[in-house]
This record gives sequence, structure tokens and C-alpha cells, in this order.
Amino acid sequence: MRLEPNVVIGDIACKAELERVHERLVQIRMDMTVSRDAARLMDCAVETFGRIDFLVNNSGTSTMDFAVVVKEADWDKVMDINAKGVYLVSQAGARRCRLAGLLKWRMGLMLFCFSPVPSPLR
Repeated sequence: MRLEPNVVIGDIACKAELERVHERLVQIRMDMTVSRDAARLMDCAVETFGRIDFLVNNSGTSTMDFAVVVKEADWDKVMDINAKGVYLVSQAGARRCRLAGLLKWRMGLMLFCFSPVPSPLR
């Protein structure tokens, strides 16, 4: 059996608001630190492909500096993306799965990957 997943990529660095890159790939510009953008990402996945089978939360940023010299605004940005953004996207995904009745059957998968390396789209 060959898996051919449908993929929706949400990234603040996407050039277009919404772009169908391939039959199975859609990119959407979104800010993961904004709850309505996270919900819009899940809506896009369901409206485009009919369902969400799994969510890969692959995000992260870093100041790449020593804690004693990190500015408060830089720390806030790191925490907004690495903690709040991951939480909001996961919450939106779980809410969408609950609407579809998947949570009561314990279906769906969330995978969390963190990387301080910038997105290749930037």
C-alpha cells in the first residue's frame, strides 16, 4: 500500500495568501501565534482535502544568544512561536477533529518537532 498524503503548509513566510502548489499540496500564509489564523489553517485543510489525518507541528525559533544578553522582546518572540503558537495550532487541530467526531474514537495524530533553524521559505 502506497501512502499519498495531502499536505497543507501554514507559514508566515508564504508568498501568497493561499496557493495550490500541487494536486496534494496547499500553502497558506498564516501567523501561528494568532488563534484565528490557526483555525483558518485547519479550515483550509478540511475544505481542501475533506479531513485532517495528522498534524505535524514543526516550528521553532531562537535568538541564538546567551540568556544574559537576550532582550525581553526577543524572548517574547521565541516563547510566542515555540510555546503559544504550537499550543494554538494544536488546539485548533484538536477542535477540528472533535467537530468531525474523531476524538471520541481516538483517531488522529499530532507530531511535535521543534527547530531553531529558520524556515527555508524565508
